[in-house]
Amino acid sequence: MYCKQCGAQINDNAKFCGVCGTPTVSAEQTPEAVTQNSRHTFYAPESIKIDTIEFITSYITFYLKGSVEFTNDNVIAQVPNTILGVIPLGRRKRTLDVAHITSTVSNFRVDIKNLLIGAVIALFGLGELGDPNGLVVGLVALVFGVLMVLNALISYVAISLDSGEVVIIPLVIFERSKSDMIADNINKLLSARKYDTNVRIHAENAADRVVYGQEQIVTAINGLK
Repeated sequence: MYCKQCGAQINDNAKFCGVCGTPTVSAEQTPEAVTQNSRHTFYAPESIKIDTIEFITSYITFYLKGSVEFTNDNVIAQVPNTILGVIPLGRRKRTLDVAHITSTVSNFRVDIKNLLIGAVIALFGLGELGDPNGLVVGLVALVFGVLMVLNALISYVAISLDSGEVVIIPLVIFERSKSDMIADNINKLLSARKYDTNVRIHAENAADRVVYGQEQIVTAINGLK
């Protein structure tokens, strides 16, 4: 029979593939028997959850957590939607196939618009603190403005896809370590994918050489008859 993972020919009584180490599956457990011509047909492995990283995307709406879930073949990102980092507006979810991710990077940027708006509100609140009648309003405006300024300092993860699209996952600046962790985890998945692909290619080539050798032996035996 042939290995369901790499296609290499293995003994019918073997419990593991001698090439890639994948456990064998009996014919009654598979949708159909694996034949010699189905060597390039692979059964999709079960998606296995590896890790989940939660993070904050805004100090004002800190209770709305974003998350990135990692499986052996997908990166699932969920990020809250807000207006100016203040008003909640649902959440967006993207499931990215690792096979279509080309690269990822963790970086930092400044949202100039939010920075200016926050600075103006903070200065207004600071001015109101000198008026006893506007003390509460001034304090609220000052805190709100400072939080908007902090929200303008963004740590983010940029994920490049083979389609040319770049998916951005934003985090608050003080969670920069988590953006680095997200990028590192994605890079590990890419490395594992590349290694798996290389192993599979070598296994296919080895199986081809085995089949070719068998054909040559049969031809030689037939020539002796």
